[in-house]
Order: sequence, then C-alpha cells, then structure tokens
Amino acid sequence: KCERERDQAKYEIFTLKSDLDTLKLENSFNLEKAERLERDLKEYENAVSTTTNTNASNSLNLTNSSSSATHLLKMKSQIRDLETKLKDQEDELDEQSCTIQQLEQTKLRLEMQLEKEKQKWQREIAEKESEMDDLRFHTQKKIKAIEMQLEEEGELSNSLQREKRELERKLRELTQTNQLKQNTHNELNAN
Repeated sequence: KCERERDQAKYEIFTLKSDLDTLKLENSFNLEKAERLERDLKEYENAVSTTTNTNASNSLNLTNSSSSATHLLKMKSQIRDLETKLKDQEDELDEQSCTIQQLEQTKLRLEMQLEKEKQKWQREIAEKESEMDDLRFHTQKKIKAIEMQLEEEGELSNSLQREKRELERKLRELTQTNQLKQNTHNELNAN
C-alpha cells in the first residue's frame, strides 16, 4: 500500500514538474513578448512624437496621429493583458510549487513509513526464525532422547530374548533330565 502511494506521489510530482516546466516556458515566452511589445511601443511613441513635432500643421499627419494613438492604445491593452496573464501564470506557478513541495513531503513521509514497516517486518522475521531455531533445537533434542530410549529398549529386548532362549534351553534340559530320571526310575521299579 505504501509503495503504491509512493509511486502515485512520484507520478503526481512528475506531472506537476512537467506542468511547471511548461508554465515556466510560457511565462518566459510571455515575458519576451511583453518586452518586445514595450520596445515596439516606445519606438512607436518616439516616432509619433517626432512626427507630430515636425509636422504639426499637416492635416495628413493628424490622421496618422489619431490612427497611431488607436494603435498605441491597442498595444497598451495587449501589454496589460499580457501582464495580467503573466501574473496569473506566476500565481499558478507558485501554487504548483507548493503542491510539489507538499507531494515531496508526502513522498518522504511515505518512504519513512515504508522503511519503518520494512524494519518491523525484518524484526518479526528474525523473531520467527529465532522461534523456529528454538523449536528445531528442542525437537532434535527430543528425537535424540527418543532414539536413545529406543536403543536402550532394543538392547533390553535383545537381552530379554537371550535370557528367554537361555531359560527355554535350561527348561528343555531339565525336562529331558527329568524324563531320563523318570524313565530310569520306571525301569528300576519295573525290575
């Protein structure tokens, strides 16, 4: 979840930086255009003032002067529009800068949270591994104890089997000896 949020924040930062670059480019273009229009306006004002000063009596110049004034007003209006647009773009640029800063802080917070989660998981894994090692150790210890017990019981069983065979052999010998004695006794009594 944290990685998804971090990736989303990275994408938003990338998008906003791209928009910021575009706005900076537009801003630069508008500044150049405004400067060019101001230069043109100054040149035009200088040309108009020079023309009106030298040819004040000429009626043709009055017509040129009024059309020049109209053109001058249009240029001033364009400059005001461009300055307004420039101000709007600067405001938008500031907003996007703030948004980028917030997203970078969010990204940093998410990365720190992710790092904490990783450390927590590593601790939990280490604890589980330790528990598994303890369980493995105790299980092996129990298995060895059971093996030793089985070995002792096997030896005891072998020993009891030997004793049983020995007792059976002695029993057969005694039975045979007893039978011999019985036969001998029966023969003596018969004689």
